[in-house]
Amino acid sequence: MKNLVKDIVLFIVSVIAEMIIYFLMPYLEMKNGDYAAYILLPILVTPVLGLIVGLFIERKIKLIFPIITVVFSILFMVIFYNQIIVGYILIYMLCTLIGVGIGWGIRALVLYIVEFVRKRKDMLQTDDINHNEA
Repeated sequence: MKNLVKDIVLFIVSVIAEMIIYFLMPYLEMKNGDYAAYILLPILVTPVLGLIVGLFIERKIKLIFPIITVVFSILFMVIFYNQIIVGYILIYMLCTLIGVGIGWGIRALVLYIVEFVRKRKDMLQTDDINHNEA
């Protein structure tokens, strides 16, 4: 139960962080043409959020996070980028999905290494006990 609460709280915090990114983007300046640097903000930050989600959330709800990124992209970019909206949405979704995948992979690798070390340690302790008895 404690892990479920942790996963849900972390997921909600990640969604709120994603909302903050999109709400803080200066869309009026971007509409006037000064958007070269601002457009990189979600491309750089959403993979980091996806990495955190993939790394710390144990359940499959982490796979919903790229969909939430796409929803925010659609809501805010339809207004300003009618012609190239599909490209931006795909870029944001891909970057977030890559972040989730990398975080998930790092988590699986760390758990595998811990389990391997734990089994190796148990095996060595068993061998020491058997060796001392003989």
